[in-house]
Amino acid sequence: MKGGMKEDVKGGVQDSMKGGMEGGMKDSMKGGMGSSMKGGMKNMDYNTYVMPVREKLFNIIKIAPLIYLLGFLFYKNHLLSTVLCMGALFYPRLKVKAIIRKRKEELNLQFKDMLYSLKSSLWAGKPIELAFGEVTKDLCILYPDPSAPIIQESSLIVKKLEMNNTVESAFSNFAERSGVDDIKDFAEVLKICKRTGGETWLKL
Repeated sequence: MKGGMKEDVKGGVQDSMKGGMEGGMKDSMKGGMGSSMKGGMKNMDYNTYVMPVREKLFNIIKIAPLIYLLGFLFYKNHLLSTVLCMGALFYPRLKVKAIIRKRKEELNLQFKDMLYSLKSSLWAGKPIELAFGEVTKDLCILYPDPSAPIIQESSLIVKKLEMNNTVESAFSNFAERSGVDDIKDFAEVLKICKRTGGETWLKL
């Protein structure tokens, strides 16, 4: 009976921690990404995420009771459980890493949709500079939310092209900030194709 209750409590606490982390991560990404979108994506660095002090305190206060419950469940000691709660101070750091990883995964998935759209425009005979305008339109249909990272990045590339920046430099800037290997690889391929004077390989 005692073992069963212990397992039930342990399972419940683990589920609560998992749910709290996932829910908090979504809220943090939505809030952090949203504020970045409103302020502009020009310097958006997907390799970093600065967690506001209020958010840090919220996460520490949220996770501390769960750590205490787990500590008391295993050690049956209030003092030791309280000491273990100090581990909550490291939770924001772990969460920041999780947010960055999740954000990159989302961007990578959206990037694949960008490539499909770009390939279709190139096969239609449009130069890559004009193709990005069509790509942005296609992405807006796939992602109705205008704050979607790939829409912001595609729009930023189009704006840079309108300012007479080369497509290679515009995309390289995106690739460098993304920290995503697939995007970096495509940026290198794009440089090579433009350097050799052809875009045939981009259609493959």
